[in-house]
Amino acid sequence: MLRSYAKNTRPLLDVIKDVNLDDLGEYAVIVHGIKGSSRGVFAEAVGNEAEALENAAKTGDRSFIAANNQRFIDTLSKLLTDIDGEIMKLGKENKPVKDKPDKELLNKLLIACESFDIDEIDAAMGDIDSYEYTSDEGLAASLRESLDQGRYRNITEMLKALL
Repeated sequence: MLRSYAKNTRPLLDVIKDVNLDDLGEYAVIVHGIKGSSRGVFAEAVGNEAEALENAAKTGDRSFIAANNQRFIDTLSKLLTDIDGEIMKLGKENKPVKDKPDKELLNKLLIACESFDIDEIDAAMGDIDSYEYTSDEGLAASLRESLDQGRYRNITEMLKALL
C-alpha cells in the first residue's frame, strides 16, 4: 500500500510545484486526492496540510497557497523519501531463492484478480514477493508494478498468457 502511495503521489508533486494561482480548480482536485490517499496510509499531518490547501483553493485564498505550497511539497517529499527508504530496506532482506514463481501461486493471483478479491490478491502477491527469482524474466516485478497501479486486468491478461 505504501509502495503504491509513494509511486502514485510523486507525479502529483510536479503538477502542484508551479501552481497557477489564477486557476485553482485543478490544484484543489489534486490536493484533495493527496489528502485522501495520505489519510488512507495514516499520514495525518500531510492529510491535514493538504486539506488546508484544498480549502484555500476552494475559497480563492491565493496568499495562503503561495505561502504554504512549498512547505507542503517539502513535507510530502520527505515522507515519500522516507517511505522509499523503508521499502528498500524490506527489499534487502535475505529472501529464499527460487527459479521462478510457482504456477500454483500465479494461478491463485489470477483467480483473485479475476474476482477483484483484494485480500487474496495481497496474500498471493505477498507470497510471490517473499522470494528472490533467478530466471523469471522480470515477471514478479511486472506483477508487483501492475498491482501497485491497480491494473488487475493487466495482471489477468499477463497470467492467462503465461499459464
